Amino acid sequence: MLHVKPEQGAESLEETVGTALEVDFSAPSAGGAGRMGAWGYPAAPPCNGLRMFKCLDTPGRFSLGSNPPTMHRIGCTMTGDSSGGWFRVLNGKTVLVSNTSIGPIDNTRLAGPQSGRDAKPLYQNTSRTYGGR
Repeated sequence: MLHVKPEQGAESLEETVGTALEVDFSAPSAGGAGRMGAWGYPAAPPCNGLRMFKCLDTPGRFSLGSNPPTMHRIGCTMTGDSSGGWFRVLNGKTVLVSNTSIGPIDNTRLAGPQSGRDAKPLYQNTSRTYGGR
C-alpha cells in the first residue's frame, strides 16, 4: 500500500495524472485468473525507464517458500526496475489486480501478490485516512 503526498497543492496522484484503475479484490488465484497483463517502465539496460511496456500471459503460481503467500507469476521480458501494475479485464472493464514485486536477473518472468480480500481493509483504511488530502 502506498500513499503519495503532493509536494505542492492538494491534488491527488489520480487527479494529477487524470485517471486510475479500480482495484479488483475478487481476483481468483492464479489457476482461475485467466489472462493478466503487467504494465511497467523497465529501466535496466537495454531499456531506460522512459517507455511503457506491457506483457500478457496466463498466470501461474510462484512461492518463495512454504510460509509466504503464493504470488501470481507471468512470463515477461521486462528488465529490472519494471515495477508497475497488473491488470485483467472483468466484465469488459480493465481493473488492477496486483503489482510487479519481483523478477529474475534473466528477465523471463515477473511475480506479484494477489490483491485479495485481505488487502481490501488496508486499502479502504488508507483511502479514508488520506483521501481528499
